[in-house]
This record gives sequence, C-alpha cells and structure tokens, in this order.
Amino acid sequence: MKASRFAASVLIIGAILALYRTLLPVNNTTVVLTLLLAILGMSAGWGLAEATVASLVAVAGLDREDADFLGEAATFNRAVNHGQRVSTGHAEGSLPTSPAQFEVLTVKRWTPEHLHEQRPDVTLREIRRRTREFFKRLFGSA
Repeated sequence: MKASRFAASVLIIGAILALYRTLLPVNNTTVVLTLLLAILGMSAGWGLAEATVASLVAVAGLDREDADFLGEAATFNRAVNHGQRVSTGHAEGSLPTSPAQFEVLTVKRWTPEHLHEQRPDVTLREIRRRTREFFKRLFGSA
C-alpha cells in the first residue's frame, strides 16, 4: 500500500509537470501553485513521507542552473547567518566588508570558492539580486 502511494505521488507530480510543459503552456505561478496544492493534498491524505518524495520530484523539475544557484544562495546565506551568530552572538547587524573580518565569519569554509572572489557585501547583494530575478521569473513581478 505504502509503495503504491509513493509511486502515485511521483506519477502525479510528473503528470503535472508534463501537462504544463507540453499541453497547457501557462505561467510559472500556475505550475508552482498546482504543485503546491498537489503536495499539500498528498501530505494531508497520505502523509509526510509521500509528500516529501513528491517535493523532491518537483524540485527535480527545476532547470539545473536555477537549482544550483538556489542551493549556493541558501548555503551562503546560512553560512553568513551562522558566522554572525558565532562572532557577535546574534544574527542581526552589518556584514563585515574587510577580508579579515569576513574570515572570522568562517563563511569560506562552507561556501563554493567562486563566491569568495568579491567582498562579502558585494557577493550578498549579487545573490539577493539574482534571487529576486529568479522569483520574478517564477512568480511574475508584483
């Protein structure tokens, strides 16, 4: 029974993605909301495990470039947050601009090397800009 629900969750998400990519060209907001409702329905009706599998299948529907960027952006933001907490005792405050202060945050330990080419405040602004562009492309401009 459980195996059939896992298979059904994968098939439902696959069907939604295939439907919108081939037969019904709609905007990304419609696709995302449909996926969200399907996953919420699976979670409510079948349970967390099936919904988690469905979520992973839906994420696999992202373009590789978008998925890589979102992963790096999340890692960078979490590393900065963690470093701020460790060095200052709280996450609020200004991001240091000097390389020596940035080293204290230990962000380099957890983030990809190419994110260290610029000052951390510049990198953070660029990540925020690209994230806004992604969400505008996905959900439309508000």
